[in-house]
Amino acid sequence: CGNGVLGPAAYRFVDFLKAAGQRVWQILPLTPPLMGDSPYLSESAFAGNEALISLEVLRDWGWLKQEALDDFLAQGKKTASWHSLAAYKAKLLWDMSHDPDLTIPWEPFRAFCEKNAYWLDDYALFRAVRDFFGGRCWTEWPEDIRHHSREALAQYGKELAGAVSHVKFMQYIFNRQWHDVRAYAAENGVSILGDVPMFVAHNSADCWAHQDQFDLDEAGNPSSVAGVPPDYFSADGQLWGNPLYDYQAMARDNYQWWTDRFRRMMDLVDEVRVDHFRGFAAYWAVPAGSETAKSGAWKDGPGLDLFRAVYQKIGRIRLVAEDLGVITDDVCTLKDALHLPGMKVIQFHLKDRADGRLAFDTEPDCIAYTGTHDNNTIRGWYEDDLTPSQQLHVRQMLGLSDEAAPQEIVGALIAYTYCRRAETVIIPMQDLLALPSSGRMNTPGVADGNWHWQLKEGQTTFDIAHWLAKVCRESGR
Repeated sequence: CGNGVLGPAAYRFVDFLKAAGQRVWQILPLTPPLMGDSPYLSESAFAGNEALISLEVLRDWGWLKQEALDDFLAQGKKTASWHSLAAYKAKLLWDMSHDPDLTIPWEPFRAFCEKNAYWLDDYALFRAVRDFFGGRCWTEWPEDIRHHSREALAQYGKELAGAVSHVKFMQYIFNRQWHDVRAYAAENGVSILGDVPMFVAHNSADCWAHQDQFDLDEAGNPSSVAGVPPDYFSADGQLWGNPLYDYQAMARDNYQWWTDRFRRMMDLVDEVRVDHFRGFAAYWAVPAGSETAKSGAWKDGPGLDLFRAVYQKIGRIRLVAEDLGVITDDVCTLKDALHLPGMKVIQFHLKDRADGRLAFDTEPDCIAYTGTHDNNTIRGWYEDDLTPSQQLHVRQMLGLSDEAAPQEIVGALIAYTYCRRAETVIIPMQDLLALPSSGRMNTPGVADGNWHWQLKEGQTTFDIAHWLAKVCRESGR
C-alpha cells in the first residue's frame, strides 16, 4: 500500500513482540508529516496520519467495497511513487465517505468529534481552507481567516462543511483503528511508548489557530526559529526552522495548549518520550532568515512551571526525557525534579575504563538504546563510522575474536545492552535485523531521502523472536 498501515501486519508485529519477550513498543510520532515525510514536521500536533488507515480493515467493517480495494491494490502494483499512491488512496477514501450506500453507526463518530473538539475543529477547518486556497500557507490566506477571526471561522466552516466533515471522519477512522491495535498490544502485554516532538511546523493548524502562543511577526511569520548549535551531527548546527513558542503568553493561560497536547497523547499511548527535552530548560533561538544555526543563542524555557500546570490538570503521566545532545546542569536538575528516566545510547555513551577497555555504563533509571532514529544502524556505525582501532576495542569489550562476522558483532552488542543496569532497553528494528547503513531511518541535517525505511513481511522470523526472548531471559529482563 506504499507504507505500513494499521491492518493485519500491525497485529502480526504485536505477535512477534510477544513471542520475543518484549513488553514495550516505542513508536515515532503518529502525526501527519509535511515535506520530507518527517513525523517531526507535521501539520498538526494532535491529528493522526491518515496514510496509516488500513483499507482492508475498512473492507472488513463493511465500509469499503471489495471492488474499490481490489482497484487500489492493482494501482499499487503499477505505481512506483509512494506519494502518488497516497494521493490515489486519499481520493478513494473521499469517494468512500461520500458513498450513498455507506452505513455506519454515526453515534460513535459524533461522540469522537465532541470529545476531541478542542483540537479537531481547528484542524479540520485548517485542512479544508488550505485545500480551498490551493495548498497555500495560512499566512497567504485572506486577512479574516488568516487571523482566525470568529466570523471567518463560522463563514468558512459553513461553506466548506463537506470537506470539514470528511477530515473529521478520516480522523475518526484513524483513531478507531489505532485504538484497536493498541488494545491488542495491551492484551498481549505490550505497552506503547509514544513520542511528542518539541516543536510544531509553521504551516500547521496549531500555529494558525494559536498565533498568540508563538513568536511570530505581524504577518504571521516566525521572528525566530528552532535549531541546535554545532554538535556531533553537524559543524553548522541543525537549523530546524520551526517557529518558537512565546512562553510568556503560554504562562498567562497556564500552559493550556501543552496540557491539551499531553492529554491527547495519553489517549493514544501508555507513556511518552518527550523529544528534545532540554528545550524546556533552555532552547536555541536562531534569528529568522539565518542560513545556519550557528548564529543562534540560548533562551530560558518554561522549566518546571509547565509540567506543574500539566500535572495539576490531568494528573501525573509517564514521561521519558530525550536528554541527548548538549546537556547542562539546568536540564539535569529539571529531569531529576520530575523524576524522569533519560536516554543512554551506546553509540554516544561508550567510555574508556581505568584498565583501558571500553564500557557502556548506565544508571538504573534510564532507557538504554543501541541507537535511535537519528543514528546510523549499529552495524553501519561499527562498519562505517569506527576506525579499525575503535572496532578492535569494541570487539574486546564484547569478548569477540577478530574474525567475528558483522551479524555476530551486532548480536553481541544487543545482548551487551540488555545486560546494562537500565530500567528498560529498546532496540531499533534495523539493529535487530543487523542491517547496514542503508537501513538508516534519518540523517539529521539532510532534508531528503529520510523516513522511508520499512519493515518487510517475513523479516520478523521465529528465529529472531526466539533469540531475543533468550537474550531477555539470560539478562534477567
